[in-house]
Amino acid sequence: MNGQHPALRNVGANLLNSFVVAQKFVVMRPESKKLPLSRRQLFAI
Repeated sequence: MNGQHPALRNVGANLLNSFVVAQKFVVMRPESKKLPLSRRQLFAI
């Protein structure tokens, strides 16, 4: 990780953070799976 460009590390961290946030959102709101638009809304964010 030390030899990598800082910007690339930031992009990787941002992707990981957004993935974790999305996982938490899905876990906290299981009822959203019943909504037909939930999947499109998730990708629209």
